[in-house]
Amino acid sequence: MSKGWKVAHINNVPPMEDSFTKGWHSIHWHFGIQGFGVNAITRSKGQWLTKMHDESDTGQQELFIIMEGKAQFIVAGQKVIAPEGTIISVEPGVMRAADALKTPTTMLIIGAPPDKKYRPPSWA
Repeated sequence: MSKGWKVAHINNVPPMEDSFTKGWHSIHWHFGIQGFGVNAITRSKGQWLTKMHDESDTGQQELFIIMEGKAQFIVAGQKVIAPEGTIISVEPGVMRAADALKTPTTMLIIGAPPDKKYRPPSWA
């Protein structure tokens, strides 16, 4: 690797800790990214990709990208079917969840607050 940049295939990005959910890819930790949160998760059909939550406490906007497979989101109570290539943007106070509809489904998650410096959560 060269100074100032790194390359990795998503399947070679491990979780930060062995106790993390199977299929978790700790991208921001692996690359040492400090300016925003970025992780991914790969799961099988019927498994959750992100549990129901909002980001009211952190103020983070989140961007979800389905890189492979297909997912079903519930966003603000509405069902959204998201095939590969779908991008969903969600504001902090909006409830959201996603489940895999195909095996495998990989979702990239990017987040940061728009109005203050990003601080990784304690678990990350």
